[in-house]
Amino acid sequence: MADIEIVIEFSHFAEWGNKILRDVDNHCNTTAHRVLARCQLMMNNSPRSGRTYKRGNVIYRASAPGQPPAVDTSALVNSGRVEKEMPSLYDVIFGADYAPDLEWGTPHMAARPFLRPAVEAERQKFVADLRRIVERH
Repeated sequence: MADIEIVIEFSHFAEWGNKILRDVDNHCNTTAHRVLARCQLMMNNSPRSGRTYKRGNVIYRASAPGQPPAVDTSALVNSGRVEKEMPSLYDVIFGADYAPDLEWGTPHMAARPFLRPAVEAERQKFVADLRRIVERH
């Protein structure tokens, strides 16, 4: 009896792989920018129910512990940026020296988180959209 050989060849894996990687990278980029925008919005719209103090002729009301930091000089808000580390890996960075102190708190000041709540607010949409991208391919 003669042997029968069946060969199935699919040569589009590289093309398919590149497309899904590109779509995932775009999704990660979009999400990082959404997190940045959410952080900035939260700071600009902070409820400001903390301590009141006067600087020169200006009266300023700070945020309370647990609230996003209230905008004073806009230095923190304006220091935000997104940087691409590698495909599908983006960092949301706030370059103001005091950003970590506000996010995590210090021994003398309770945290005024802004980045972690923004990430949490975007998490479910990110995962759901990522699933759709994978299922689409």
